[in-house]
Amino acid sequence: MFTAPSNVATSPPLQGPLRPNAVRRLSHHTQEKPNVLNHLKRVIPAKVRAFSTAGGIRSAWRHLRPFLPQHSNVSIGGVGALSFVGSVAESTVLVILTLIANSLIAGDDNISFRSFNLDQGSAAAIASGLVLVRIVCILAAAAISSRFAAAVTGRAQRKIVSAYLGSSYVARSARPPGDLTTVLVNHGRFTGDLAGAFALVAASVCGLVAFGGISAAVNPLATLAIAALGIAVLLSMAPLRGRSQRSSREFTAEARLLGQRSTEMEALNTEIQLFDVSRAVQEALDRRIEHGTDHLKRLRFLGTSIPQLFQTAMLAAAIGAVIFMVRSADGNELASIGAVVLLLIRSMSSAQQYVAANQRIIEQSSYAVNVTEL
Repeated sequence: MFTAPSNVATSPPLQGPLRPNAVRRLSHHTQEKPNVLNHLKRVIPAKVRAFSTAGGIRSAWRHLRPFLPQHSNVSIGGVGALSFVGSVAESTVLVILTLIANSLIAGDDNISFRSFNLDQGSAAAIASGLVLVRIVCILAAAAISSRFAAAVTGRAQRKIVSAYLGSSYVARSARPPGDLTTVLVNHGRFTGDLAGAFALVAASVCGLVAFGGISAAVNPLATLAIAALGIAVLLSMAPLRGRSQRSSREFTAEARLLGQRSTEMEALNTEIQLFDVSRAVQEALDRRIEHGTDHLKRLRFLGTSIPQLFQTAMLAAAIGAVIFMVRSADGNELASIGAVVLLLIRSMSSAQQYVAANQRIIEQSSYAVNVTEL
């Protein structure tokens, strides 16, 4: 049954030919400046406030599940598998290039790694073939991910329309003007973007596993040390991710209310002109817009800075790890250390991609919750 959402400030039905009460309510709606915490308690569902940093991804997946198409796990698994294969191919290319450079410095015609020996020409040909494999994997993963996100968007929007039309007239009339449009167009699309973010998480995690596996095969000790540093850096950024979750919820609520008020303004165009309250309506909506942009400013600041801060922290940790490895290694291990450094630099991109995808999930999970409320 379609019911009026509990997380949206509803409006009384508009009555009378001129509806003066509605105009007065629209022009004075945001003149008060309520406490932010009390405002959030009124407009945000309890289940959204219950999101925690540790369980945010699981909660977002649970709210996304009603809109997932059939075999969605296969789609996400396919993206992860293609990312893993492509990352293994790229890692192997980096190792081959390091070994070729080392052989050129040493004046050898062959590259050698443990019991493996190959001439430089054959090694370059293998690397070229692996680059083609990487390209195919990138294109195939992108096709699956985009198709998956589009399917989720369509299912979410169809379910919104179906729930609205299947509800009673009383329930439909109780909805604030413009709320359905806001949820259908914006929140439905962002729900699809949330699905794409989960596919990106799968790709980045599988890529990290591939880079880490190849790096461990080259130099296990160095790989373990760098992995431990990366986990420590990731855990240290948990407070920032929690603050980003709160900013996302605040902005989502404000954007939804702004959509309602702008629709009311359009519907009351004649009354606004008749009662000459254009300036009051303008000031009221200006305050609502200012509240929303304040939340958006914080959200965009955190969304932009968190992935880059993570990458910079990992870079600093990598410098320390490389200095330690070079000082403690003998000359025969320098080639493997060089390969590990290359893999480390490349794996930073996958790690940053994971952090950015996690940030997208944090920002867009609130939209999926609003859709499931219908």
